[in-house]
This record gives sequence, C-alpha cells and structure tokens, in this order.
Amino acid sequence: MNEKGLSPIVTTILLIALTIVIIAIIFLWFRGMVSEGVTKFGKNIQLVCGDVVFEVSYDSGTLSVVNSGNIPLYSLDIKMAGDGGYQTKSIRDFNSADSWPSSGLKQGSAFSANIGPEMASPTELQIFPVLIGTSTSGKKTFTCGGQYGQKLTL
Repeated sequence: MNEKGLSPIVTTILLIALTIVIIAIIFLWFRGMVSEGVTKFGKNIQLVCGDVVFEVSYDSGTLSVVNSGNIPLYSLDIKMAGDGGYQTKSIRDFNSADSWPSSGLKQGSAFSANIGPEMASPTELQIFPVLIGTSTSGKKTFTCGGQYGQKLTL
C-alpha cells in the first residue's frame, strides 16, 4: 500500500504551534479581565469612593457643588437624562465662565457654574465624583459610579 501522511516532525511542530497559540489566547483573555490597580492614600481607589462626601444642587441652569468631605474631587461626570435619551459629560467640558479648578475641588471648597446653555431641558441629572490616583503607569482618573453618585430630579 502506498499511504501518505504527515511526518512525525511536522506533526510535532504543528502541535507545539497550536499549544503556543492557545496559551497566548488564554493569557490575553486573562490580562483583559485584570485591571491595573489605582490607589489613593495608600488604598484601592474603589474603597476611597465610599469616603467621598459632596452636596450638589441645580437651579435655573446653575450647578452648585460643595465638597464637604476629606477627599478632593478631581472632576465630576454629569449624566443628563432628557427627551429621548441621555448624555454624559465631564464638568470640565462645559464652556462656562467659571471653570472647574485645574487641580480639582479641594476639601471644604465650593464651586458654581452656569451649565444651562449646554443642556437641552434635562429632566434628571446624576452627578458622579471623579478621583485621581496613582498606578504603576502614572496618574489615572477613576469615576465613582453607582451608589456614589447623586441624583437630581428637575
């Protein structure tokens, strides 16, 4: 009989290559699941979110914020719900004469700005604090979402 097949050397090389590809896929998948640790005050920044205390109010297009806690607020993310949908903007993106402090809102400080022209009659605002922390690759921002935000119904 004249049988043809792959030689044992070619088969071994194919098995090794297949194993390397599978290991690379698993490594990249696992690497995507693990986020880089960001710390603030020596703690994981997600734990610091629970210590953030701020008050926010909105009246006639003016947003007022008071940082009454011990954690400086680098920025705020504002989720505006209105007719037919919502949009999220950073407080730093608003074109107001009163600009957000470049180093953030320190403990005990207040901020007020007219953001009304930027929004088309919102029905609800959700305000989320943004903190800045350190990681192995430098400074990174982190948005405290979910229960750490404040909801304003207009």
